Amino acid sequence: MFAKDSESAFGALRQERVQAVVVVGMLAGMIAFGVVYVHRSTERELEMSRMRSDFVSNVFHELRTPLQSIQMHAERLAVKRYCGEEQLDRYIQTISKESNRLARMVTNVLDFSRLESGRTVYRFAEADVSGIVRRTVDEFQAVAEEAGFSWLMYRMAHQRSRASMRRR
Repeated sequence: MFAKDSESAFGALRQERVQAVVVVGMLAGMIAFGVVYVHRSTERELEMSRMRSDFVSNVFHELRTPLQSIQMHAERLAVKRYCGEEQLDRYIQTISKESNRLARMVTNVLDFSRLESGRTVYRFAEADVSGIVRRTVDEFQAVAEEAGFSWLMYRMAHQRSRASMRRR
């Protein structure tokens, strides 16, 4: 009878040990999962931080270019360092063009910020984009031609504008 009691006590003890090992194993697994999750989350946050920093750096670099152009032309105008009305008009046009460019950049950054924060909702609608395409083509035509591309833009009656770009 003593043997049966000790045998059942040892069986119960083994079962408790197995349960304890299983619980410790599950806890170790959960801890390992938590460590991996925290590590990945930290890496993701560091990458996002680096991307934000790069974005801000690029934005400021892009903003500096029109600002420098405006400043240079304004200083020339302030000291009356221009030769005739034609050059004066060019300086004024450059200041106007660059300030408009700067305003568009700032608006784009603010729109991007609103979009990222979820404060902006866009309503998409069908539109004729021929004017936008024409201005874009005009703006980049010299660069494209230097790279060996030619532009062909045409509009057919009752159809939307079409554009094609091909390498010469």
